[in-house]
Amino acid sequence: MVRPNGYLVPPGTPVANSDAGPSEPELPADDLKVIEGIGPAIEIILKKAGIRTFELLAKTDPDELDTLLQVADPRLKRFDPGTWPAQSRLAMNGEWEVLRDYQDQLRAGRPIQDEDEA
Repeated sequence: MVRPNGYLVPPGTPVANSDAGPSEPELPADDLKVIEGIGPAIEIILKKAGIRTFELLAKTDPDELDTLLQVADPRLKRFDPGTWPAQSRLAMNGEWEVLRDYQDQLRAGRPIQDEDEA
């Protein structure tokens, strides 16, 4: 859960916001590090932004992810979130073997042939 000031708090911790009304139950967070190109630091950034599950990551436009990374730290420009939603859809659907095959074609979340062309 995120407090109004942007800080994460453990689930079940009351958040002081009397205007909020009843809230939806919080979904358990997924281990976003299983996505090729996402490490511990980027996972923290995504979760602070409210992207805690494969489903939410799958629904997020890669351009929005890119902007989120750059706002958090301009040095993250070298990361390309273009494949993250597709990888997340596979993880969300439990298609682990297909995900592994797809990730074999990636390096740091980018298609290997793209790196060869650069």
